[in-house]
Amino acid sequence: MSIDARGRRAAQTLRRAAERRGPAPDLGALHGRARRRAVGRTGLVVLAVVVAVAVAWRGLPFGPDRAPAGSKAGWPGVAGLDRRVRDAVPTGMASETDVAAAADAVWVLNRSQSSPDAMLVRVDPATDRVVARIAVGPAAVRVAAGHGEVWVLRSSPSSSDLVQVDPATNRVARTVPLGTSTRPARAFGEHLLVAGGAVWVMNQQGILRVEPGSGRVETVMGPDRYGPLSGLAAAGGSVWAVAGMVVQQIRPEDGTIGWEDAPEGLGAMIPSGLTAGAGALWVVGTGFLARFDPGTRRVVATFRVGHGVGTYADLVAGDARTVVARGDKVLYLIDPAANRVRAEVALPSTGAVAVGAGAIWVTDQANGRLLRVEG
Repeated sequence: MSIDARGRRAAQTLRRAAERRGPAPDLGALHGRARRRAVGRTGLVVLAVVVAVAVAWRGLPFGPDRAPAGSKAGWPGVAGLDRRVRDAVPTGMASETDVAAAADAVWVLNRSQSSPDAMLVRVDPATDRVVARIAVGPAAVRVAAGHGEVWVLRSSPSSSDLVQVDPATNRVARTVPLGTSTRPARAFGEHLLVAGGAVWVMNQQGILRVEPGSGRVETVMGPDRYGPLSGLAAAGGSVWAVAGMVVQQIRPEDGTIGWEDAPEGLGAMIPSGLTAGAGALWVVGTGFLARFDPGTRRVVATFRVGHGVGTYADLVAGDARTVVARGDKVLYLIDPAANRVRAEVALPSTGAVAVGAGAIWVTDQANGRLLRVEG
């Protein structure tokens, strides 16, 4: 067979095959079909990613409105403030404030000259939201929380009492009278502590121990024994107090004073506050901070902190790992291992300070808010 004959036969075979398949499709239609297939595959991939993210997000212990406490992602910071100030919670304007931190709540006590009743504001530290506002009456000066209890100290020139707040209902449960007194409150003399199965009060009547169940009030020490009463704290299984230059160790089970002395090392300062933190007691006053070992009952370190520390009453706080001291519009973060200031945080105004619930809490009473500070 010649080459021409073979070529003609191949052409005829191709033509018959084409006729059996039908007319050729339009080129534009082919391009559109290809695009639809590509989009379909891309859509399936995107849908799979969205589903996977949603499942993973649902499996986390928090949602978009409940970021983990203390995380920088959850608390992005406050414009115009120090980078360590992670959040600001509006709690209301006040002329005087106090704050206490428990494991599941931060309690802000607001007292205003424009209102006869003080307001106790409960903040959820997991969301930094106000969840309750509780009127606690006039002349409220201190709040303390511990062992699932919340107490507010109310103090007037002639009398004082304790208000117990039920954290389960966010209501006032009862009032415990503390007695009357004709003595004015001494400098730095009003403090409140929940520790060792009792409530401890330091005011113009001295140091008082209150049984939470019965409400029985016992006087541990009168107000004029050594000088200005300046602090209460719990450490090493004991309750500790500072009166003048004297440190006292109190047995929590019966309120008796087991040891008292004026330790060397406090001579360079006038004590104005006391806290427990990082396994030690910390006495603050006149720009200094003294570390007191509750085991040896000795001052083991004294160092200068900064301007304004000790000028304001009781602006020192701590927990198992953190110790802070408050100065004039500045918060000093203490390094307990080196007994020195490791960082300074500028603050907008002077208020109260507490440590707990995964953060440092400072009341910015001039602007009516609670600041969450990263340690």
